[in-house]
Amino acid sequence: MARPATLTKSEMASMRSSVEALRKQRRWTDMAELQTKMLRSNEQTLGNEHPDTLALMHDLAITYSNGKNPRNAAQIFQPLYNTRRKLLGPEHKTTLTTMHYLAATYTDLGRLNEAQALHRELLLIRRRLLGNDNVETLRTMQYLAVTCGNMGQLTHARDLYEEMLPIRRRKLGEEHDATVLVMSNLAVTYTDLRQFIEAEALHREVLTIRRRLKEKKILKLSEQCTTLQ
Repeated sequence: MARPATLTKSEMASMRSSVEALRKQRRWTDMAELQTKMLRSNEQTLGNEHPDTLALMHDLAITYSNGKNPRNAAQIFQPLYNTRRKLLGPEHKTTLTTMHYLAATYTDLGRLNEAQALHRELLLIRRRLLGNDNVETLRTMQYLAVTCGNMGQLTHARDLYEEMLPIRRRKLGEEHDATVLVMSNLAVTYTDLRQFIEAEALHREVLTIRRRLKEKKILKLSEQCTTLQ
C-alpha cells in the first residue's frame, strides 16, 4: 500500500485557504477530504503526537461533527483524547476540551452511558479547578443534565438544573438565553416528575420573559425605523 503523499509548506497553506473557503460554504465532505490529506501528510513528516498533527485531528473531527457524521468524529476524538491525556495530563485545558467533544459525540451516537461517564468526570474536574460558577463548569452541568434526562434519570437532571438556575440568574440575568434555557428544561423535567405546581410556575415565568423580550425587540425595530425616516 502506497504511503500518503507529503505536502510542501506552500501546498499546506493553499489547502488551509481552501478549507476556510469550504467552511464558509458549509461543504463539510469536501472539507474533510482536504483535512484528511493534510493530516496524513503531518503524520508522515511530524509524527502522530506532534501538536500540529493533533490540532489537525481536532479540526477534522469537528468537521465530521458539523457534517452529521458522528461515527467518523468519534473515531478521531477517541485516540485524540487518549493521546492528549497521555502527553498533557488529564486536567490540562486542551485535554478537557477534547473530553467534552468526545462526550458530546457519544451522545450523538446514542452511547449515553459512555457520554454520561465522561461528563461526570469532566464536571468533577472543572468544579475542582474552576469552581461551580465558571462558565465551563456550567456548560458541563448542562450537558450532563440533558444526558441524565435522556437516560430517564430525571431526579439527577432536576438536581443539576436546580443548582444551575440561581447561578445563571445571578451571573447572566433572567433574560439571558442560557438562563431561559435552564428554566425551560427544568420546567419540562418537573412535568416529567409530576411536580406540576413547580412546572406551571416556571413555564409561566418563561412565557412572561419571552413575551417581554419579544416586546423589546419590536420596540427596538420600531425605533430603528423611526430613525431611518
